[in-house]
Amino acid sequence: MSDIGAGEESEGGWGEISGEMVVFGRKVAIMLRGECLKMWREGGRKWGRGERWVWVEVGGERWIGVYAPHSGKKKKIRKEFWEEIEEVIEGAGEKMIWVGGDLNAQVGRGEREEGKWVRGKWGMEETSRSGKELVEWCWKIGMGVVTTFVCQSGSGRKEKIGRRRGTWWDVMRKEGKEIDGWLVNRVNIRLVKGCKTWGVGLGGGEETDHWPKEVRIGWREGERGGWWGGEERRGKRGRKERERERRRRERGEEGEQCPENQERERREKKKRKERREREGREVQEGRREGRVEIGAGGRRWYTESELRRRREERGGGNQRERREERREERRREGKEREEKRRRKKRIPKNWRKQDKSFYKSIIQHNRQKSNGSILRMILCLFPGR
Repeated sequence: MSDIGAGEESEGGWGEISGEMVVFGRKVAIMLRGECLKMWREGGRKWGRGERWVWVEVGGERWIGVYAPHSGKKKKIRKEFWEEIEEVIEGAGEKMIWVGGDLNAQVGRGEREEGKWVRGKWGMEETSRSGKELVEWCWKIGMGVVTTFVCQSGSGRKEKIGRRRGTWWDVMRKEGKEIDGWLVNRVNIRLVKGCKTWGVGLGGGEETDHWPKEVRIGWREGERGGWWGGEERRGKRGRKERERERRRRERGEEGEQCPENQERERREKKKRKERREREGREVQEGRREGRVEIGAGGRRWYTESELRRRREERGGGNQRERREERREERRREGKEREEKRRRKKRIPKNWRKQDKSFYKSIIQHNRQKSNGSILRMILCLFPGR
């Protein structure tokens, strides 16, 4: 880094090392290469820096590298730092925001009520004092902690959480701390496909301060860019805007910027609003007068005679009485089905009774059958004879 003049004494700038561009401030730097470097150059090499932060714009996105003050610093210093980052984010407008680096704050897993969708159900078990301040700050400006929305390998086991997720090893407590991470607009958390600590694992030693945090992002074709994921809006609103623009091109109009088209749109919108209000008033009046019925097929207007005829066709009378009649009819049909089922049986219910009336009932029951069926029944009753 000293070859390009980077250090705490420098005011910031950029330099190339082995084909990779490094944009640096006083205490933090961002390295660009490959497609990102090409997009940054084509976009006009936009960047900015502060004492503890530096940002670059790549493809309509603003990437901010930070080195936050640790919890040992005064609260005023920590507050001033996050206020500076808030100004940088507000200056980006509607661009997608990614904030990454040494946050010096551990954010543990939380519920929706506690974290207000700022943090997910994954992460460390404890949240530090700086982590609580970070959660409140993220909620205020609409950011989310990426590391808590991704399940890393081994994160479900308590004894492995610190070693798998941690980026810094606490020598005194002999445990890992996840104080480095990523922040992004909450609406773009869906783009995060993975996040893990880049390295073999933590276990103490001289080379464990700090392990990098890798985040994998998945963009679809043509959706990389601004707040909505591209220059065009996605979703229902985006489809409506594209359809409206296509119709304008078919009509040969100049587009939204034409004053005549804007005036025409305003007049049409005003007419649609007046028509909806007028129809609403008519429906309310029709309901009061009993001249309109609302159903699944929409609304239909009827005269008084038509409504009277429709009620007569439906049976008229009280709804409760009609309901009782239908219930009684169902009971009667059920009894008839049960009686029919009993008639189909060959042997009566009291077949176990050993008396003359029982045999008489069997003979009467099978009289309508053939002689063969009667013979079979007698053989069943007297198998030993």
